[in-house]
Amino acid sequence: MNTALGIILITLVVMVTLWVTIFGTAGAMLSRHAGSSRSLGIFLGASLGPIGLIILLIRSRRSHQPQILSDSMVGITIQTSSGTMDIGI
Repeated sequence: MNTALGIILITLVVMVTLWVTIFGTAGAMLSRHAGSSRSLGIFLGASLGPIGLIILLIRSRRSHQPQILSDSMVGITIQTSSGTMDIGI
């Protein structure tokens, strides 16, 4: 009985370590790509796994959508993740 419990415990520790390493690293990379803090990505990835990665993917898509800052008869200013762009009309 002691040997079986030891094997289960070692297997559990290895699985949790792999989970945290794989999903935490992936979360940090996605979070960095989105422009937010790596620690948030590590936390969401390690604690929620695939669900955390989906949350980070949704956040990264929202942060890369262009936003119209002003609209006038003269031109439009659009802000993207790489900077702002003025378009004259």
